[in-house]
Amino acid sequence: MLKGQAAVEYAFIAAIVVTVVVLVAAPVFREFEFHLALENARRECVQVAWENGVEFAQLNYSISGRAVTISPRFYYGNGSLAEVDFGERPLNAISAVFHSSLDEDCVNVLNYEYCLE
Repeated sequence: MLKGQAAVEYAFIAAIVVTVVVLVAAPVFREFEFHLALENARRECVQVAWENGVEFAQLNYSISGRAVTISPRFYYGNGSLAEVDFGERPLNAISAVFHSSLDEDCVNVLNYEYCLE
């Protein structure tokens, strides 16, 4: 009787542990991936700006479901918008960190798919 009760208690504790992991750890990991991807894309944009003699202003992004669309903005020193050919370098930076392949202007990582606008 005690062994049966102990088994039920262990199963209950295991269920609580699994629930906590799913409810806490998964969103934390998703946020970690998101911020790490954007940080690496931003660093690559800063490098592109430096190579082209312009200033990197911001990395705009929009989220729709699992798709994250990123759009870097570059400016000249006087504040006017600069057209810079950055190619797929922000996506290459994301794919290098997560060891993901680049497919048609998008990188599919575990939780999100990052695309250029």
